[in-house]
Order: sequence, then structure tokens, then C-alpha cells
Amino acid sequence: MAHALPPLHWLRSFESAARHSSFSAAARELNMTPSAISYQIKNLEDYFQSALFERRARGVSLTEIGRAYLPSVLKAFSDLSTSSVHMFNAAGKSSLSIRVALSFGTLWLAPRIGDFLNKYPHIDVQLHSSLWIESSGQQDCDLEIRYGDGNWQGMVSEKLIEEKIELIASPNLPNPPKTVSDLVDCPLIHILGVEDSWNRLFIRENLHLPISKRQIKADTSLMALEMVKAGAGYALLFKSFTQTLLDENKLIIPFDINLPTEQANHLVFPKGKTDQRPEITLFKDWIVAQAAKDGDGI
Repeated sequence: MAHALPPLHWLRSFESAARHSSFSAAARELNMTPSAISYQIKNLEDYFQSALFERRARGVSLTEIGRAYLPSVLKAFSDLSTSSVHMFNAAGKSSLSIRVALSFGTLWLAPRIGDFLNKYPHIDVQLHSSLWIESSGQQDCDLEIRYGDGNWQGMVSEKLIEEKIELIASPNLPNPPKTVSDLVDCPLIHILGVEDSWNRLFIRENLHLPISKRQIKADTSLMALEMVKAGAGYALLFKSFTQTLLDENKLIIPFDINLPTEQANHLVFPKGKTDQRPEITLFKDWIVAQAAKDGDGI
């Protein structure tokens, strides 16, 4: 039975460009030229007689029909990759090593990794964590998950999760603040090693960041979260770190601050290693789907 499908390489170009929101990034990933990516996607659009991307001066974005089509394409490639690994790599185990920042690994990845292990029991997973992911002297891994602007020397990155910053507190703290100005007299927990979200929040509200005689600082979001749970003060943390505890009523959001970030979590690979093993592709597809399911994905 014949199937009315466009050529597979057109679909791969579409899938890569959609993930990156960039023809140039897709070209780097697939070892092609941007013009070749553009040509293949134009062929695909002509095939369907529908525009899949909106071309803009600073990149591309999916049209409404492009966004609707993408999940089916992602699933098709994931199913094909899974079948290939199961059928042709069934005789032996494979392994996957992932380096991740301690807070993201503990608060977001670890609670979800069991789903990946259940789906792919032939893949052994090693998770390596550190306080600051870029620190030197770490062993090589198949891929990394980093938070930043996506520009790291010698690395190729794919945006995974665009974070939302939330004001969180223990439900046991008395008289929770109702506005940013109410926070001036509250104990504020600062997180070392990341941009100062407190400073950005107060500047946006035309307020001076309060200088307290007692400074509360933590060197990871994980430690800051535990301090908040214990009622030590208020913190600005990523939604992806706090959603589970909020759902369990172990934390509260006193009021919505709507503070965006200019950075994001990225999947990161060394340049020249974009021709990836099947298990890496399976993990990429899985974690992108997880982020989308949680409402955190790009």
C-alpha cells in the first residue's frame, strides 16, 4: 500500500528548523547549508500547499498549521528511532551519560527520568551533577543540560525550556506580601551564581533593593528552595523547580510578579558531534516531549 508522504529529508529539515526556530541552526545540525534547508522546507510547503513557517528578519517561527503538524512529525521520528534501536540493538545494552546542573537535575530531571528508563530498558543512564555546569575538569558526557543564553564556545545548543520566575514562600509565614513594595521589609533569599532577579524586580517597580543587615544567600536553587520551605524567607525561583511543591500546597505564590527571563535551559553538545547515536536521539525526543507535556517547553 502506497502512502502519500513527502520525502523524509524534507520532514527532517522541517523538524530541525522547528526545534531551533532557525534555518541556520538546522543547517548546522544536519550538516547542510541554510539555503538547502530553506529549499527543502519550501518544497514541503509546496507539497502541502500551506506555509509552515513565518519568515522574519531575525529568524523564523511556525505558523498555526506548522505548530499543529510538528507533534506528529516528532512522534513519527521518535517511533522510527525507537523501533530501530529495539530491533537492531536488542542484542546488547547501550549507555547514555548526561551532565546537568545540580538544581535542575534534582528538582526537574530526577523525578521524571524513571519514565525514560521504563520506555528504554536497554539504555543505561548515568547522571552527573555539578553546581556550575561550565566548570572545568568534568568528565566528558554525551550531552549536557545548561541554563544560559545558548552561546557556549565549542558547543552547539538547542533550546529546551524557557523559564518563568515566580515569587514563592512557605504557607506558614504570617502576613504574606501583596505587592513588590511590601517585600522591602521581608527576608529575601538570594541565589549565588545566577543573575540577581531581586534587583531586576525592584528596578522594574522603580524601587531600591533593600539592604538588610542580615543577608540570606544560597549557592543553589535547591538550597534556596529548602530554606523557603522552612520559612526562612522569600525567593525568586523557576516555575519548573517549584510546580510540584505548589501543587502539593507545600509552597505558595503570594502574588504574581510576571518576571520573564532572557535565558533558558538548553540541550548542549560539543561541536562536530551532531551526528548522534540513537540513544541520544531517543533522549532528546523524550525530554522535549516531557517539557511540552508540563507546559515548560519552547
